[in-house]
Amino acid sequence: MKHCNLSTIPKRAREDRPHYRTTLKEAGLTLSTSPDGRLVETVELTEQPFHVGVSYHPEFKSRPNKPHPLFVGFAKASLEGRK
Repeated sequence: MKHCNLSTIPKRAREDRPHYRTTLKEAGLTLSTSPDGRLVETVELTEQPFHVGVSYHPEFKSRPNKPHPLFVGFAKASLEGRK
């Protein structure tokens, strides 16, 4: 994932529709899959400063003194947008 520097997503996954992957990629979205490639874990519009959807719950792995990398990436993108 571009915004939080994760190469794998160690979370519980949801079902996706593989037949839409090509259409989504052609529309400019970046898809990140599970290690076995069966499930889409994140969808990003990488042309935007921060536009991401996930199929897991990063808030479950987040603590005030150790936020999930997705929230850190969101905060950084927000601060960059204020400049």
